Amino acid sequence: MVKEKDIPKKVKIGYIFYKIKAATEDYVETAKIAAELSVDKEQILFDKKLSINRLVNALIHEVVHGIIDNWGIQFPNNEAEEIFTEAFANGWTTVFLDNQEFITWLNDELER
Repeated sequence: MVKEKDIPKKVKIGYIFYKIKAATEDYVETAKIAAELSVDKEQILFDKKLSINRLVNALIHEVVHGIIDNWGIQFPNNEAEEIFTEAFANGWTTVFLDNQEFITWLNDELER
C-alpha cells in the first residue's frame, strides 16, 4: 500500500488540472472502483488500499480516459472505450515498470 502523501496531488491533462485524491472506503466499496475520473469535478479518486503497481495502472487508466475526453476521441460505445483504455493503460504500465532506463532518458530529454 502506498502512502497517500507520496502520491502527486494533481495531474494536468490538456488544459485541466485534475486533483488526485483517495476515495473514502465506503465509496470504493459502493462504486467498486480502483480509480475513477470525474471530468465535471476535475478529479481522480483512487482506492488507497491498492498496491503500487495496481495504483500506477489505475491512475494511468484514468489519465487515458482524461485524454480521450479532452481531445474528443470518439468510440462507438462505452464498452469499446473501456476495452481500449484498459489495454492502453496495461501496455504503458508495463513499459514504465519494465524500462526504467528508457523512461528516465525520455524524461531527461523532455526537460531539455
